[in-house]
Amino acid sequence: MKKFYLIAALSLMGLTPAWAQSKFDLGGRSVISHYRIYQQDPANALPTIDSPVDFEMASRAGARVAVYVTLNPGATAADLEARGFEILVDLDDIVLANGTIDDIIALEKCDFVKALSFGEKRSVLLDQARIGTGVVEVHEGSGIPSTYKGAGVITGIFDNGCDPNHINFSDANGDTRIGSLWHFNSYNGSFNLYSTPERIATFTTDNSGSEHGTHTTGIMAGSYNKRGGQVAVMSASGSATVGARFTNPYYGMAPEATIAMACGDLYDANITTSVSKIIEYAESQGMPAVINLSLGSIIGPHDGTDAATQTLNRLGERAIICIASGNDADMKCSIAKTFSASETSVSTFFVGADGVASCSGTIEIYSDSSTPFTITPVVYDRANGKEIFSYDIAGGSEQTVTLTTSNYGNASYIHDTAFDRAFSTSSVKITTSLNAGTNKRYSVRMEPSLTNSKVNNGSNNYVFGFKVSGKAGQIIHIVAKTENGHFDSLGAAGYTDGNGDFSISSMACFSNCIVVGSWNSRLSVPCIYTGSGGILDYTDVDGYHVGDVSPFSSYGTLASGRKLPDICAPGCFVISSINKYYYDALLKKDATAAYYLSANQTVGGRENHWEYAQGTSMACPVVTGIVALMLQYDPTLTVDEVRDYIVRNATVDEYVTSSVQWGAGKINAIDCMMDLASQGVNDVLVNRESGILATAIGENLYDITVPGARNVNVAVYSTTGQLVATASAAGQSVELSTAALGRGIYVLNANGQYSTKIVVR
Repeated sequence: MKKFYLIAALSLMGLTPAWAQSKFDLGGRSVISHYRIYQQDPANALPTIDSPVDFEMASRAGARVAVYVTLNPGATAADLEARGFEILVDLDDIVLANGTIDDIIALEKCDFVKALSFGEKRSVLLDQARIGTGVVEVHEGSGIPSTYKGAGVITGIFDNGCDPNHINFSDANGDTRIGSLWHFNSYNGSFNLYSTPERIATFTTDNSGSEHGTHTTGIMAGSYNKRGGQVAVMSASGSATVGARFTNPYYGMAPEATIAMACGDLYDANITTSVSKIIEYAESQGMPAVINLSLGSIIGPHDGTDAATQTLNRLGERAIICIASGNDADMKCSIAKTFSASETSVSTFFVGADGVASCSGTIEIYSDSSTPFTITPVVYDRANGKEIFSYDIAGGSEQTVTLTTSNYGNASYIHDTAFDRAFSTSSVKITTSLNAGTNKRYSVRMEPSLTNSKVNNGSNNYVFGFKVSGKAGQIIHIVAKTENGHFDSLGAAGYTDGNGDFSISSMACFSNCIVVGSWNSRLSVPCIYTGSGGILDYTDVDGYHVGDVSPFSSYGTLASGRKLPDICAPGCFVISSINKYYYDALLKKDATAAYYLSANQTVGGRENHWEYAQGTSMACPVVTGIVALMLQYDPTLTVDEVRDYIVRNATVDEYVTSSVQWGAGKINAIDCMMDLASQGVNDVLVNRESGILATAIGENLYDITVPGARNVNVAVYSTTGQLVATASAAGQSVELSTAALGRGIYVLNANGQYSTKIVVR
């Protein structure tokens, strides 16, 4: 086995490690080192990394890049403006600004700067849902003082694949319900604003290759429920019936809310700027706001200390933010390890599907403190059960090492014949960080981009892996983006499998948000099938059961002890509006795409389509729309109050176990609204101010007491004033049965002068 040691190898090449502490975070250090190599030789091929910066564009004169700047005490955004930066979001000690990449690098030498970050590029986190959550009862005003559909509330969203002129986002008169639209057309927080109905009508889509944002917005606040066109519905027998006579049932949770839509590429700079703009818009309208973020990434520290989530946390003090938990729970994407005196290391392979070596992605490893660890990438020979290459990178410093095949020519790269034997045109970039300006946790980022050598590794015998070595008592968290890679032991002695136990999106790990997982409200989808009707049936798919948590729904327990998600909502095979431009492009490639639609409506010469999708992306806007209903009742609700109502009114049934994957259970909109409207009344009713003492003495049975009274005559009224129950008795108390009453809030009056509210659940 060839074993290399970093300091020796660098010395041989005339290089030295970068021992000074950088103000850039882990991802930022990776970007800067990549950019410097690009500057040296722009024509030379660069290894692939998952970067929030387009290096070719950023190197052009005048090109601007977004950066999060954490300021030291006494500094302000004006210090950045004086250096030519444009301010995008100003939160006093955290500022999102853009400037040239060279000016950003120069900020590291400024005394007023504490920390710098480019953020990350995030991913989207992919009728029945209203029924399964009690939203139907809220829309109908069942048992609550009025009907609630989100009127007077801003429902905001940032996503991609948005089609703002879909009929699902119009009111009963056909006028747009979108109050403002921001199109982010780069990676640096810059946007075009569409602030009038006329301007919005000219917009097509930000991305014809995606339907995601149109689908999530439809779940959150879609409103089209008229007859006409083709609508597929599920019959009582479980078959699909198609016709124009059916009212379209595929509308959203808050169909009367005002929509604030932001769309574009999913870079952190765009995400946080859009949230800030939506909040500013809501505040200018004097309306409360709830914002949906059906996006995220497992990459990050999972403690809320990275710049993007800190920024969102501050913005979450001014509006309610709902965020998806992630879709990685059924992937081998995480490893948590507490080292002991007898076991101070953990090893795993990072491989593609079915254990093959070709893979790519981003891996991050965090210590629980500033205590460093050693990272050792390896190439492993499966046939002979041994490592043929390894490279120790000792902890305790900040450095960047790039292992590549020999076709990459930069002098700073590390080459070895064993690496060439296993892979072709491949690289692994490794960046270490002390995170001195943020959480002070030692961390490592690995960015493998590996393709098997067809000549020497066609049988996938050689695989890439790594070992993390630390100290007894140290806790290590390892996570990976899983688009094309996962952690696997491959049955090798001493190697560990990954799991989904720490699959929660790092972007969801800030305190001022509601984190949403997914459960399965349906597994069968009615489809048009060119007019004849059909069912897409997934009831036999392994791990999927109606009523149970979705296998993909991410979860985790943070270092602070907080368990996420907070709540689950329907996210499996949810039918909603889709992007017309996405559908038109898809139909040109595949005529069978029409088979999977659940509804078509042509209005004003424009075709509009509805289709199913699944993911915590779909569950999150269910909760966002329900929060809009709550804000309609009480616009002053804070995120902590909203979370409290949602958690304590969650449905816990036979499927909801104690697993952290469920959070509090299934969201229950009608019970949340009843709880809100009851103003704190619960099953044991005490109202001394009104002179009534009401105590539960059995199921649906209360003892009503009016102290000092000779007779008690009780009348119970609905919130519309209808008399629904009476009880009378001599003395100062009487028994009252509520068994004949439906769920809801009622007014109880005793002796014609004492009144209190009661809630029947």
